[in-house]
Amino acid sequence: AELDASVELAHNRALQSPILANLRQSTILNGVNSDIFTHKDMHIVRKELDILPKEKVILHVTANFSDLPTDGKGGRYVLELARRLQKSNVKFLVAGKYDVKGQVPDNVTLLGEIRDQEKLADYYRAANLVVLTSKRETFGMAVAEALSCGTPVVGFESGGSESIAMEEYSQFVPFGAIDALENAAKKKWLDFKTESVSVKIAQEAREIYAAENMAASYCDVYEKMVKGD
Repeated sequence: AELDASVELAHNRALQSPILANLRQSTILNGVNSDIFTHKDMHIVRKELDILPKEKVILHVTANFSDLPTDGKGGRYVLELARRLQKSNVKFLVAGKYDVKGQVPDNVTLLGEIRDQEKLADYYRAANLVVLTSKRETFGMAVAEALSCGTPVVGFESGGSESIAMEEYSQFVPFGAIDALENAAKKKWLDFKTESVSVKIAQEAREIYAAENMAASYCDVYEKMVKGD
């Protein structure tokens, strides 16, 4: 219901445009490859990735990771969160190209760019939580990919991410509110994921984000256009 409300909100905003107001409107979410981004046993994946079974893992996925204050993806906040959680024995994994000028906390591993989508999906599955720190996102593909793999998401409100996320498996706080982000992770989400919960998240996410659903929606729009509906 929350997701439907967010889609309706985007639709209503488009209708306010003097350019688009008189045009037919359809909102179709981006799709993910549900043959790749899907559930797999967390314990099996962790063994393959040499991650300890009881280790708490937070994953951050981005195209480019930077600690510069001007970076819109907010990498500096990931590093700050890692510093705050060092005594909690939380391990941070960062997937994406990186250019970091300052010191990286010893509980952070920079994985670099992962072009193998199956490998990236494994990191999503192995994580207890995915954290997002962007200032602006038009959609938030990492949200769809993480949830499709059965992993909850926390992050900053960025426009797109919170609009397409599943409310019961995610939480978003105002951009830059690092205290609130830390509290969300520690008080609920780091301990939220279990194997049965992960299966449930992935099953529900598939109904929303699967690429075949996106394709079916496009086909439906085209058919209505051809028929003149």
